[in-house]
Amino acid sequence: MGLVDFQIMFEKPLPTYFPGEVVNGQVVVNLSSEKKMARIKICFEGKGAVCWTEEERVTRHSNSHRHRRRSNSNSDSHMETQRITYSDHETYFNYEINVFNGPYLPYGVHNFPFSFTLPYNIPSSFESKDGQVRYEVRGQIVRDWKWDHRVRRLITVNGLMDLNVSPMCRQPGENRNHKTLCCFCCTSGPISAVIHTNRTGYVPGEMIGFNAEMDNQSDREMNGSTLRLVEHVRYMTPRKNKNETRVVAEIKRGAIGPGDSDMWEGVVMRVPAVPPTNLAGNCRIISVTYTLEFRVIPSGMSFDLVVSLPITIGTIPLQEYIGTLAPPVYEPGFAPSAPPPALDQFNMYPNMPPPTYAQSVWGASNVRSDDEHLGGDFEFLPKYAIYNTNY
Repeated sequence: MGLVDFQIMFEKPLPTYFPGEVVNGQVVVNLSSEKKMARIKICFEGKGAVCWTEEERVTRHSNSHRHRRRSNSNSDSHMETQRITYSDHETYFNYEINVFNGPYLPYGVHNFPFSFTLPYNIPSSFESKDGQVRYEVRGQIVRDWKWDHRVRRLITVNGLMDLNVSPMCRQPGENRNHKTLCCFCCTSGPISAVIHTNRTGYVPGEMIGFNAEMDNQSDREMNGSTLRLVEHVRYMTPRKNKNETRVVAEIKRGAIGPGDSDMWEGVVMRVPAVPPTNLAGNCRIISVTYTLEFRVIPSGMSFDLVVSLPITIGTIPLQEYIGTLAPPVYEPGFAPSAPPPALDQFNMYPNMPPPTYAQSVWGASNVRSDDEHLGGDFEFLPKYAIYNTNY
């Protein structure tokens, strides 16, 4: 057939970018013999999609011929369980260029360079079971008389969120809560908890410093307490929305006896590789927020006592904490890539060490296509900006 290899290669060793950055690369075509073709084109596309299915019970009239479960065979209506799909999508950009025009390409290895500037205000790459934000570069050998050869590579976009433009990120956080435990007709004493943070804005790699105190004035033992960094995802469609929570990081402590208290002092939690709050861009269909959640777990049949604080996660740290950052240390799973000088957001902080990039805490996603003629990436693992610290 003549085609030995067809692939997309990027100039950067790690194809991870910020909005406004230039994606440089080349399409490589290796032919064992001359090949006829109309053209070779490159497509740059950014898109978001949400989709999930739910089972719902609906009322149907008896003249329906669909499969159904009747609640009363003599009635004129019946209840039926059906699966309903909710979905929506949006496109952030779709740009196409021709890098070669036929009618023939001789044998040998051919490199066709390309360059594309990512728009500003696009959201971060995001992967979950029910929603995705993806950016890809596709190459296509177009043949008017036969199926086309296609190849695809996905890139990670880290949305730009500068914590310095939000005054609330500098403010300390505090919240408290209490509840009274009941068992049948008996009422026990209250349990209470309070949590403090010195600020509410962080970047991945930084440590969340906090103090927490739990006071158990009940006559029951608490099984323990936990501190969690929780990601809240909201998927939005015109017909229905769906909420999901995922625990990003967690620290656990042991039991607290009746009448005892427990102090969390000097305990820190490092923010792992996650996308920034609200994906740091214009995304209509996926919303992402974070909370720091202190949870006290009673023994017996009682709900947990929960104290929550909203946390903002960005990609550019607060200026007063830049001195706590250290030059990158390249460990397994991390990859270097300094911010490009052309981006004004980074030029504003010349003393800021560059981030590295770490694999998403949620792991890889299957991006395999049903198109048997599409080569390239079959799995995609986003890599988010993360900073090294001196502490």
